[in-house]
Amino acid sequence: MKNRILLYAVVVFQVAVIGAIALSKGYTRLTGRKIMVKVVPVDPRSLFRGDYVILKYDFSTVDLAKHGFKDEVPPRGEYLFLTLKRGPEGFWALESVSPEFPDTGTGDDGIVVRGLIANEARFSKRADFIFGIESYFVPEGEGKYIEKYREKKELSAEIAVDRYGRAALSKLFIAGKEVRFD
Repeated sequence: MKNRILLYAVVVFQVAVIGAIALSKGYTRLTGRKIMVKVVPVDPRSLFRGDYVILKYDFSTVDLAKHGFKDEVPPRGEYLFLTLKRGPEGFWALESVSPEFPDTGTGDDGIVVRGLIANEARFSKRADFIFGIESYFVPEGEGKYIEKYREKKELSAEIAVDRYGRAALSKLFIAGKEVRFD
């Protein structure tokens, strides 16, 4: 009987963790501010997960020396806050990087995204960031369709960013048209 209760407790805990992750992204999609960003797909296939496109954004790799990190660069695994500003074409691009969530300066034309440093940037000062919006799953065989637009630079995405800087991918666009698979 004790083993059965322990087994149920473990199953409930696992379901709760998975549910919390899904609810967190869903909450960000529902309540977050929607912005358009340019993207570059990297890899169209995973043997175990099916077709998907890994997305890299204009602000995924940042030269931290250009943003005030001349001597001390935070280590891999640290979070930094990237302030994005709306450009003239409606796409959002990197404005500044900060170790703390900025108190001011965003307004209607700015938004803050929290990014995790994914590499050791101590020597190069170039940090690669992970935002949790790097994978876009597609039906089998469709990854190559999206990948062919990489060189044309016609890919963009709508992402939702909540007030804490957490991002969720909402939609993917090719040449301004939403990607839909029926």
